[in-house]
Amino acid sequence: ALAQFRDEGVVGSVGVSGGPVDLIRRYIETGECDCFLNHNRYTLLDRAATDLYRRARELDLGIVNGAPFGGGLLAAPQDPDATLAYRPPPDRLRTRAQALGQVCSEFDIPVAQAAIAYSTDSGLVDTTCFGARTVGEVRSAVAALERGLPQGFLARLEEVVPPNFADDVEAWRDDLPIQK
Repeated sequence: ALAQFRDEGVVGSVGVSGGPVDLIRRYIETGECDCFLNHNRYTLLDRAATDLYRRARELDLGIVNGAPFGGGLLAAPQDPDATLAYRPPPDRLRTRAQALGQVCSEFDIPVAQAAIAYSTDSGLVDTTCFGARTVGEVRSAVAALERGLPQGFLARLEEVVPPNFADDVEAWRDDLPIQK
């Protein structure tokens, strides 16, 4: 039905949204999607969606990268209440986020700005979708777009915080209560 609506011009595109990389990959390989939104899997700490996004480029699909802050942790990694996937992050991921914060300090870029710039500067993402609670957070995002990532930042980041390319489903376990 959705493909018919697209073909009739009722809708411009048909897409899917989700987190698990393998699930999204199965959808895009059907040939029925024009675009997709994947969340929390293409961030400064988690690169699980990298191959998915490359494949989507080959298929000429639109790519929306959602939640570049990982559900909050990359907006404020020093905040003890910061969440990952809307839950308290495992200690190992909090430690990685804090190390990322140190690299950002070395390059004089706020972590939240680096998180947005990583997505928008990658060449793999058409649209970056993030949450903002204040006008200041929106201004910070605009600053990230204008500034981009500093020269040498990614190389230094990968020295200190090697990227994770596996889809770490631990953060998405259903048996953990959602933090309110």
